[in-house]
Amino acid sequence: MWANSPPDLFISLNSIVQGISCFAYARMIDIANSEFVQNACLSVILWNSRIQTNVYLFVKNIYDQNELIRGPVDFALWTYETIETMTLRQKLEPTSNRWIQVCSLVKEKDTSKNSYHYFEICDKTNSNMEETDMDRCFDEYRYEKGYINEKYDDCDSIAIMKWDGKYKVRKISEKASRMKTRSSFSKEMEPSCVRMLSVEYTAPSKAAPILLKIPREMYIQGNELFSAAFVYRALEYQPEPFEFDMEYVLKIMDGEIRQIELRKNQYIIIEENDYCVKEI
Repeated sequence: MWANSPPDLFISLNSIVQGISCFAYARMIDIANSEFVQNACLSVILWNSRIQTNVYLFVKNIYDQNELIRGPVDFALWTYETIETMTLRQKLEPTSNRWIQVCSLVKEKDTSKNSYHYFEICDKTNSNMEETDMDRCFDEYRYEKGYINEKYDDCDSIAIMKWDGKYKVRKISEKASRMKTRSSFSKEMEPSCVRMLSVEYTAPSKAAPILLKIPREMYIQGNELFSAAFVYRALEYQPEPFEFDMEYVLKIMDGEIRQIELRKNQYIIIEENDYCVKEI
């Protein structure tokens, strides 16, 4: 009888332990599902979110109001992004909040090759410049650089202005270089309700498409987006390697789940609640 007692004792102890474990697990489930614990967890999540928001707003306010801090922080971020993107072959926009850039896409002189040369001219403006002066400088750039399109038979150029986080984008043409009328600055910098959910660059020479990220701040009323020069610039400012092909197709899905395709001779103009496709 004693020979069989130890195994029976172990079995009994094991059953007791399992019973206690099951009971404890069941109690923990009950506690976790209780209204008190759920409310406590929700309070912790809301409390944590509120702290993060307050810290973010506090730091952002210091950054926005103190130029002595904003300058070194911008430089540190620019340095980090520059080092990071050196290995990715990706361009970066100027850290300044106000600048004007002219981008041109010109076909090489050797007509036997379907290759294009892309170049940029960027000017950082004075941070104290008034809105009307900034707008005048932007139009002067469009007038002065219009000769590029007159000089080359196959050329596309755009002018981009960044003003305190907003972008103004216009095509440059021979007509623009001779035009001397312009609308008010404030009207042309009003945000649009238009948003693009995805913008994909596809080309015959590349099997996989490249997703282009367009800043939300570019969706400003009156902006002229997705011309050939605009597409090349967007490729320059993203990390994926690419070979530009003028026979590209730009596949776009907008916020209304509509799909459109743009080619080299097309671009869109952003309106208040919609956009229109234009032919060049």
